[in-house]
Amino acid sequence: MTQGKQNPPVLQLFTVSEAADALHLHPSTLRRSIRAGKLPVVRIGTAIRIEVEALRHFIDARRFRRVVTALRSNSWAKVERAWEKYESDAEEG
Repeated sequence: MTQGKQNPPVLQLFTVSEAADALHLHPSTLRRSIRAGKLPVVRIGTAIRIEVEALRHFIDARRFRRVVTALRSNSWAKVERAWEKYESDAEEG
Protein backbone atom coordinates (compact mmCIF):
# COMPACT_ATOMS: atom_id res chain seq x y z
CA MET A 1 0.00 0.00 0.00
CA THR A 2 1.40 3.37 -1.01
CA GLN A 3 0.87 6.51 0.97
CA GLY A 4 0.44 9.57 -1.20
CA LYS A 5 0.52 13.22 -0.43
CA GLN A 6 -2.74 14.81 0.51
CA ASN A 7 -3.66 17.71 -1.70
CA PRO A 8 -4.46 20.93 0.12
CA PRO A 9 -8.07 22.11 -0.13
CA VAL A 10 -8.77 24.28 -3.15
CA LEU A 11 -9.70 27.84 -2.28
CA GLN A 12 -12.57 29.04 -4.43
CA LEU A 13 -12.30 32.72 -5.32
CA PHE A 14 -14.61 34.96 -7.33
CA THR A 15 -13.90 38.13 -9.21
CA VAL A 16 -16.00 41.14 -8.25
CA SER A 17 -18.06 40.67 -11.44
CA GLU A 18 -18.65 36.96 -10.73
CA ALA A 19 -19.69 37.66 -7.13
CA ALA A 20 -21.96 40.51 -8.24
CA ASP A 21 -23.63 38.22 -10.78
CA ALA A 22 -24.16 35.54 -8.14
CA LEU A 23 -25.78 38.09 -5.80
CA HIS A 24 -27.73 39.83 -8.58
CA LEU A 25 -26.00 43.11 -7.79
CA HIS A 26 -24.19 45.64 -9.94
CA PRO A 27 -20.40 45.32 -9.55
CA SER A 28 -20.15 48.94 -8.35
CA THR A 29 -22.58 48.14 -5.52
CA LEU A 30 -20.34 45.30 -4.41
CA ARG A 31 -17.24 47.50 -4.72
CA ARG A 32 -18.87 50.05 -2.37
CA SER A 33 -19.36 47.30 0.21
CA ILE A 34 -15.73 46.27 -0.22
CA ARG A 35 -14.50 49.87 0.24
CA ALA A 36 -16.73 50.24 3.31
CA GLY A 37 -15.13 47.13 4.83
CA LYS A 38 -18.38 45.14 4.79
CA LEU A 39 -16.95 42.47 2.49
CA PRO A 40 -13.37 41.26 2.99
CA VAL A 41 -11.35 40.50 -0.13
CA VAL A 42 -8.10 38.87 -1.16
CA ARG A 43 -5.77 41.06 -3.19
CA ILE A 44 -3.42 39.33 -5.59
CA GLY A 45 -1.34 42.06 -7.13
CA THR A 46 -3.93 44.49 -8.45
CA ALA A 47 -6.62 41.80 -8.76
CA ILE A 48 -9.41 41.64 -6.19
CA ARG A 49 -10.86 38.24 -5.35
CA ILE A 50 -13.64 37.28 -2.95
CA GLU A 51 -13.72 34.01 -1.04
CA VAL A 52 -16.89 31.93 -1.03
CA GLU A 53 -17.04 31.99 2.78
CA ALA A 54 -16.76 35.79 2.77
CA LEU A 55 -19.78 35.94 0.45
CA ARG A 56 -21.75 33.63 2.75
CA HIS A 57 -20.99 35.81 5.77
CA PHE A 58 -21.89 38.93 3.77
CA ILE A 59 -25.28 37.42 2.87
CA ASP A 60 -25.95 36.26 6.44
CA ALA A 61 -25.13 39.71 7.81
CA ARG A 62 -27.62 41.30 5.42
CA ARG A 63 -30.31 38.80 6.43
CA PHE A 64 -29.77 39.43 10.12
CA ARG A 65 -29.74 43.21 9.61
CA ARG A 66 -33.49 43.02 8.84
CA VAL A 67 -34.09 41.51 12.28
CA VAL A 68 -32.04 44.21 14.01
CA THR A 69 -33.90 46.94 12.12
CA ALA A 70 -37.22 45.40 13.19
CA LEU A 71 -36.06 45.31 16.82
CA ARG A 72 -35.33 49.02 16.68
CA SER A 73 -38.88 49.68 15.46
CA ASN A 74 -40.33 48.49 18.79
CA SER A 75 -42.97 46.54 16.87
CA TRP A 76 -43.18 42.91 17.90
CA ALA A 77 -45.10 42.02 14.71
CA LYS A 78 -42.24 43.41 12.57
CA VAL A 79 -39.71 41.46 14.61
CA GLU A 80 -41.66 38.22 14.16
CA ARG A 81 -41.97 38.74 10.39
CA ALA A 82 -38.29 39.63 10.05
CA TRP A 83 -37.22 36.61 12.10
CA GLU A 84 -39.43 34.25 10.07
CA LYS A 85 -37.92 35.65 6.86
CA TYR A 86 -34.41 35.28 8.32
CA GLU A 87 -35.03 31.64 9.22
CA SER A 88 -36.60 30.77 5.84
CA ASP A 89 -33.73 32.47 3.98
CA ALA A 90 -31.20 30.58 6.10
CA GLU A 91 -32.89 27.25 5.30
CA GLU A 92 -32.78 28.01 1.56
CA GLY A 93 -29.23 29.30 1.48
